[in-house]
Amino acid sequence: MKKLIMIVTTIFLGILLLFKSDNIKKLDSTEVDSVIINNEIINDNSYIAVDKEQNFRIISDEIEKISGYYPNFFRTIIQADMKIPIVGNMVPQGIALMDEYVLISAYDSEEKHNSLVYVLDDYGNIINEVNLGNKSHVGGLAYDKNNNLLWIPDDNGILNAYVASDFLDKTKVKYKYRFVNVGENLKDFMDDEKKLIAFVTMDDEYIYLGNFSKDSESIVKKYRVINKGDKIKLNYVNSFMVPAKTQSITFFNKGLKKYMITSNSYQRRKSSYIKVFEYSEMQTRYNKELASIELPPMLEQIAVSNNSVYSIFESKAKKYNNCPEKVEFICVLDIYKVLENIS
Repeated sequence: MKKLIMIVTTIFLGILLLFKSDNIKKLDSTEVDSVIINNEIINDNSYIAVDKEQNFRIISDEIEKISGYYPNFFRTIIQADMKIPIVGNMVPQGIALMDEYVLISAYDSEEKHNSLVYVLDDYGNIINEVNLGNKSHVGGLAYDKNNNLLWIPDDNGILNAYVASDFLDKTKVKYKYRFVNVGENLKDFMDDEKKLIAFVTMDDEYIYLGNFSKDSESIVKKYRVINKGDKIKLNYVNSFMVPAKTQSITFFNKGLKKYMITSNSYQRRKSSYIKVFEYSEMQTRYNKELASIELPPMLEQIAVSNNSVYSIFESKAKKYNNCPEKVEFICVLDIYKVLENIS
């Protein structure tokens, strides 16, 4: 009888220890926040094991290793566990949030294959890979929920609009609408004779298109998207200037104020920055940011969803294999921590 009691007790203690070992990795958001700030992430693998149906935060080891070089960036991160899809010689460029899906555009650095859009679920699994039928740089993505459209730049200053829902179940798509003149004055920084829409974003009923310049200010053109029933019309509103090296812009409303947030980067060994400006319809030049956060090199598009800023980097692509600090995860930042230094 004593042996039986000892066996049962041993089994019970073993189960209890196993349960505690499993649950030490599961932290609520308050606990994880303090762990992140103090740079004491509890993990015994590449990630903190979590149940995504609950409000947990997870940070990859890769991001933790460079946290000391970019403390403000690391402090704002609430999630960095979804890998940026990089296949072959593809180079990631744009990111858009479409309901519960994350969409990422990419081009082939060797121009052998067409540009693609990867569709990820909220666990980071690739659920679809969509061929765009061209080899454009696809520098940005913009999801237009009002019209069920996905806006993607083509070459030569052309802007295409695709049926957004097609990206969930089709492997090749063709644009539904095409605008050939909206890229006027948006010069390709590598060739002044060419036009290039380097980034695109949506804010309510307005779409913003911009070019990239490494040395001088970039131009952003604002259009109103008008649904005419059987067609879509873009009405030009205005233009404004943003700082050099702007890779993308996005917007966030806080109270009565609207903020424009930019991603700025260039070259493989120079830091990237996220900059915050107060947006005004009357302003034509943005050159004094209210807040700025330093990030690793080669930041591309950022996109705001709810209270988070989603950011992607191109540094893990084969084309940039000599980049010393590679980021292969989508980094999700807390928008309020990004804005907290604003008075």
